[in-house]
Amino acid sequence: MNEPKQEFETTVVDCEQLPADVAAEPPSALAEMAVISGPGAGTVATLVGGRLRIGRRPENELSLPDPRISGRHATVYYAASGEFRIRDRGSRNGTFLNGSRVQEYVVRDGDLIQVGSAVLRFRLSVRARG
Repeated sequence: MNEPKQEFETTVVDCEQLPADVAAEPPSALAEMAVISGPGAGTVATLVGGRLRIGRRPENELSLPDPRISGRHATVYYAASGEFRIRDRGSRNGTFLNGSRVQEYVVRDGDLIQVGSAVLRFRLSVRARG
């Protein structure tokens, strides 16, 4: 069954200060997070530089206006192990990956992440797939 195509607004993020466990991102490892439902639906944030911070505060690369989302809710990052990971940043309501609550876990192309009432889809770019 074909899903209808949606138009998304894209934000390019260039992160300068990275945590110690974030690897230098190879040029081919681009990923994006698309908000598919809830607050911010239709927004797409692209990881460039190793991480994407998600939360309610405006300084997050993906800022979502939902009182159930913490100010600093979660971070998706490219790890030194060569994989993308998501880490909950001590949020009150949790971070869910494909329906399971996680503190930190590997994310793969097509995975669904829920923070508050927002549902996000993690996508690798065509360049990153291969």
